[in-house]
Amino acid sequence: MRNLTEKPFMNMVIDKYLLLVQSKWAQKMSSLTSGLSKRSLVVLWLGFTILSGCISISIVYWSFAGGVSGKIDIVSVSKPVIVNQKSKENILKPILISQKEYKKIENFLSYKDSLKRSSSNKKIYDSIKLSRPGLLDSLVFIENYYKSNVKE
Repeated sequence: MRNLTEKPFMNMVIDKYLLLVQSKWAQKMSSLTSGLSKRSLVVLWLGFTILSGCISISIVYWSFAGGVSGKIDIVSVSKPVIVNQKSKENILKPILISQKEYKKIENFLSYKDSLKRSSSNKKIYDSIKLSRPGLLDSLVFIENYYKSNVKE
């Protein structure tokens, strides 16, 4: 089936619509001007040309003569607070994990592994994975971080 958003297909539809509108417009204008003489057609054509020319010239004139219609406010750029030195020091402080916190994480990881191994508790493990997508990866990262920074 042909995709309706394809450019050639859309161009074809637009072209058909434009041709239909053009032919309807030509038929209507032909019926309106069929009873007029050549001289009155020329006068109408000149009138239309002068009118459209005057409108175009006035649009150009008012666009230049109107001045600036909208003022653009320029706001100075400011540095975020985090750039100053005190904030950098606070960010770069090493994270300390206590032995008690590490034991909690270790207990949860063993609980998670037991859930994963047991077929009856697999549903609970999957629900933990779905409801907290980054939790298990974060716990493994914290465990590795703790082991690399603490000498046992």
